[in-house]
Amino acid sequence: MMKSLLERENPLYGRSDLSIDEDFESQLVPQVFEDICRQYLILKNKAGKMDIPFEKIGKYWYDDPVNHKNGELDVVTQDPEGYVFYEVKFRKKPVAREMIDEEIEQVNQCGLFCRKYGFFSRTGFDAEPGENEVFIPLEKLYER
Repeated sequence: MMKSLLERENPLYGRSDLSIDEDFESQLVPQVFEDICRQYLILKNKAGKMDIPFEKIGKYWYDDPVNHKNGELDVVTQDPEGYVFYEVKFRKKPVAREMIDEEIEQVNQCGLFCRKYGFFSRTGFDAEPGENEVFIPLEKLYER
């Protein structure tokens, strides 16, 4: 019997033991949400709606072999006054102060000057923003 092109080209074709539900919700959608948050910042910057316009935007990875720590910071912008680090959370629960403080400590351990900390959240926040913090809930992404 001859296999169809789809069967020949895709080794996963026809497997019934595969499910994308978990990976879709825990891996793919959070990455897409991170991209949307980055695009939101770019659009705000182009529209002149940032307190200080940034010149660069990207991710930041760090590796500290002495303390056996490494990680990534989701979105980082650089402007003439320093860096703004944004953490993007696609969680089912609101972001709590404890998590915010942990993320800020992670940034501080990188050794870069951070003038402000930003947080995006799918489900909002269980805390109020502190000094040099900005909280951006999901619904804010829809504003023009």
